[in-house]
Amino acid sequence: MSDLHYATIGTTGTASNGFGQAVRAGVHAIMRRYARARARRTLAELSDAQLEDAGIDRTVARGNRPVLEVDAALMRNLMSMR
Repeated sequence: MSDLHYATIGTTGTASNGFGQAVRAGVHAIMRRYARARARRTLAELSDAQLEDAGIDRTVARGNRPVLEVDAALMRNLMSMR
């Protein structure tokens, strides 16, 4: 039944099927990215003690994202330029 449905969607079944696969792949990629971001936010909210209990190091929880440390005086100067 599903083969018949795909055959009647467009004049070229492979083009419409390929487009559908591309859309599904795109949606799947977006969902994976959202899930990873949600996991990073959740890990960031945990204390060091909670991470240690779970056996996770803070640097591993952060992933390969760099941490930018800015001197307080520099930040004050930058904010005053707004």
